[in-house]
Amino acid sequence: MHIRSEGRYELGYKLHRLGLALHRQLGLSRPVAREIAALHESTGFAAYLALYRGGELVLVHVVDSPDCPRLKPLRFGFHEVPHSTAFGKILLADLDPAGRDLFLARHPLRALTANTITERITLDAELEEVARRGISWEHEEFLPGWACAAVPVRGGDSALLGAVAVSAQPERLTGVEQRVAARLRQVASRVGACLRGSET
Repeated sequence: MHIRSEGRYELGYKLHRLGLALHRQLGLSRPVAREIAALHESTGFAAYLALYRGGELVLVHVVDSPDCPRLKPLRFGFHEVPHSTAFGKILLADLDPAGRDLFLARHPLRALTANTITERITLDAELEEVARRGISWEHEEFLPGWACAAVPVRGGDSALLGAVAVSAQPERLTGVEQRVAARLRQVASRVGACLRGSET
């Protein structure tokens, strides 16, 4: 919006409508947003939703608090370095070998921390575990001092729709892995139902 009297521009009220339209386009309905908020409230961890768009899992919603802030690089639209993030590993585990080869040719296994997996054979072994267990864990592979967990959100045909995730300091996740996994699966099931309902 142009403010002539002051010779400057500022964001207008239409921006809010544009943001809402984008969230609707991405499938972020109020019930889905409420589920991610409830995940944050029930765990005390930063909570994330990534949706499958254009062959990538793209971060579309985060709920956090001063006690457990989001990981700063994780902003709306983030989809980089999937080998080092919990939700990125969900996507990689879902790909067949040929698809994974093509994907990783575009996303090299570069080191972000001392814990980042940079050897393909090691990554493939972990991704087999992710596919078998239905949950991905990331231990200071993306940022030092932070750990994450993610589970897939699936459609009625089991196709990958997205992922829900949480992040916290590693010591806060230690000893509560089963509880966190169960909570993530509950939320993923509800988010999946919401997303499938929005498609019909």
